Amino acid sequence: MASKHTFEQWERDDVSNIMEMCNHIERSYSKLPEDVRKTLPPAYYSFKGFDENDPSESRYNQISRNGRRYGNSSHQIMMPIYRKMLERYTSEMKAKEFLTVEDILKLVG
Repeated sequence: MASKHTFEQWERDDVSNIMEMCNHIERSYSKLPEDVRKTLPPAYYSFKGFDENDPSESRYNQISRNGRRYGNSSHQIMMPIYRKMLERYTSEMKAKEFLTVEDILKLVG
């Protein structure tokens, strides 16, 4: 039986890139000493999902549900935030096993 939802390749790529970046941020953030984490301002250090109440963003949640814990509703429009973060996610950052505090702040700032 065919799925009732069809997604463009660019939509799947967007979600994949966002999830990869968010996983990298989460892994890196979790490796920071607790005293350093406490000094950082509240931000998007973990994947928040997409807005289930927004028709365009809810499509992204449908794609992301194939992930380990994704598909949460952020209850706010997130795609503009994630896209800005992706613009700042450089190839140098991608090559690192763990991001630095400065990298993380640049991404979520």
